[in-house]
Amino acid sequence: MDNKEWKGIVGKLGEEYDRVVPAYVEATAARAHIERLEEFLGYLPPADLGKIADIGCGPGRDATYFHEQGYEVIGVDCSGEMIAFAQEQSPSIDFHVADAVTFEFPELVDVWASSSLQHIGREQIRDLLRNLSRNLVAGGGFHANFREGHTEGPEESEEYGKPITRFVARYGEEEFNGLLRETGFEVVRSETYAPNYSGRKGKDVPIKVQVYARKG
Repeated sequence: MDNKEWKGIVGKLGEEYDRVVPAYVEATAARAHIERLEEFLGYLPPADLGKIADIGCGPGRDATYFHEQGYEVIGVDCSGEMIAFAQEQSPSIDFHVADAVTFEFPELVDVWASSSLQHIGREQIRDLLRNLSRNLVAGGGFHANFREGHTEGPEESEEYGKPITRFVARYGEEEFNGLLRETGFEVVRSETYAPNYSGRKGKDVPIKVQVYARKG
């Protein structure tokens, strides 16, 4: 797809998330994943307090956690309403409505991308990873989790109480690890898993991949 088509997809994605902010906040608050947040920080040297980029930060749940641990955080999301909620809840965090593929990041020590890279097109993912790698310090941390597979396109869902259509790109574990190595990262650990989402079972729960890596 060309840049114009991609910008249209990003704009539409932001509009869809704009419509479900309260329900999204409620649903994701119940999906406590403090162990993944703590594991991510555990890969960093104890004194390594610097700027973390939260890619697809949504209403700012994870960005707020990192800020409370003493990190400077920059949150990026394509939904203006999500960012407005996040900024109201955590006014001291630097939030931006933007496309992470082309956003001009400052120097970073870490990147956190929870359930967001599944919205980055298969033609755009290398550009995003290069953008992040270019701005990460040597040894900087990286975490992502996303839906597993090998397809991309619009997917309908009523996950947040009303019908929404979101662009979803799926990546396999080995495929994504290869993309990371290609763009300057060293993979520390990865796994394919079934999330334990309360109230969602069987086919309603997407198989996901999570990866921990470092800038080479």
